[in-house]
Amino acid sequence: PNIIALGRQPTNANYLRGGRLDELSFFNTELNATEVACLYNGGTPSDLDIFVPAPAHWYRMGDGDSSPTLTDSIGNADLTMNNMGEANFITEVPS
Repeated sequence: PNIIALGRQPTNANYLRGGRLDELSFFNTELNATEVACLYNGGTPSDLDIFVPAPAHWYRMGDGDSSPTLTDSIGNADLTMNNMGEANFITEVPS
């Protein structure tokens, strides 16, 4: 199966420690600096499928998800969490 390792090295057991993930998305194109700044400075996204370019997959990481499944809010590629749980979900907005 395809494995996506977030916050760790896939070749050893160094997992994300003391960190959290939020609003994971995959795009079919490279975002430019302006697009990245717009996403980052926009606060908590409420609807990324209206962002241009729209992501191919978007995981809210806690907004309606429950461990171990992360629901793909745009596509149909749900993910299964390993070595993390709902305690890793956050809702803070970047400052």
